[in-house]
Amino acid sequence: MKKGLFIVLCAGLFTFACTPKEDTSTLLVAHKGEMESLDPVYSYDGVTQGMMLNVYDTLLKFKGSSMTELEPSLSTEVPTVQNGLLSADGLTYTFPIRKGVKFHNGEILTPEDVRYSLLRFMLSDVSGGPSSLLLEPILGVSSTRGENGEYTVTYEEAAKAVRVDGDNVVITLKRPFAPFLTILARWGYIVNKDWAVKRGAWDGTAETWKKFNDFAKEDSPLFNAMNGTGPFKLVRWNIAGRRLQLA
Repeated sequence: MKKGLFIVLCAGLFTFACTPKEDTSTLLVAHKGEMESLDPVYSYDGVTQGMMLNVYDTLLKFKGSSMTELEPSLSTEVPTVQNGLLSADGLTYTFPIRKGVKFHNGEILTPEDVRYSLLRFMLSDVSGGPSSLLLEPILGVSSTRGENGEYTVTYEEAAKAVRVDGDNVVITLKRPFAPFLTILARWGYIVNKDWAVKRGAWDGTAETWKKFNDFAKEDSPLFNAMNGTGPFKLVRWNIAGRRLQLA
C-alpha cells in the first residue's frame, strides 16, 4: 500500500522529535498522496497546492470559506471598474502592491518580485504543469511550445503584458477573461526574485528564459526550497520519509 504524506505545522522552529506530550502547538496532517515539488511553477496536484497556500501569498485571496468572493492579500485592493483598477474593456488590471511585506529570509517584497513570479510561472511551462492557467488569459496560448517544439511566444510579448508601473503591477490580457482574478488568487504564488536567482533559477532576462523552459522537476533550484511571505515557512522536507515540516 502506498504511504501517505505527513505535513507537520509547528508554532516555532522544532525538530521532528520536539513535540512534548499534551503539546497543542503542533498540527499533524496526513494526506493520501505525495508532493511532487516545492516549486510553484511545477506542481498541479491538490496536496502540494494545499501546502503552498500556507507558505506563499498571492495578490488576492478568497474571503473566508467563499469560493467566489475575493479580498486583497499582497495587492492592497481587488481591481474593479469602480475603483479604477480594471479598465472598462476588461483587459487591463492594476494591482497596488502592499508595502513593508517581508519574505521569510527577511527581504522586502517589491513589485518586481510579483512581476518575476508571474512571468516565471508562464515561461517555465513544464509539461503537465499549471502554466496554461495564466498563459491562456494573458498571452492567448495554452503553451509556450507548438506541436513541433517551436516557441509560440516571445519574452517581449510576456514582458509587455506583465509590467511594473511605480508601486503597481499591471497585467494586460489578450481578451476579457472572467475567472482571471480567481485564478490569480489560487495559482499566483509570489517568490523572492533575488533569492530564486541566487539559487540558480531563471534570472528574469530575455536572453535566458528558454534555458529554463520545460525543465525536469529535480532540475529546479526550488525543488526542495521555499521562501514566501505566508504565515508558515519551510523547516524541512524529508522526501524519503514522506514528511514535510512547516513552522
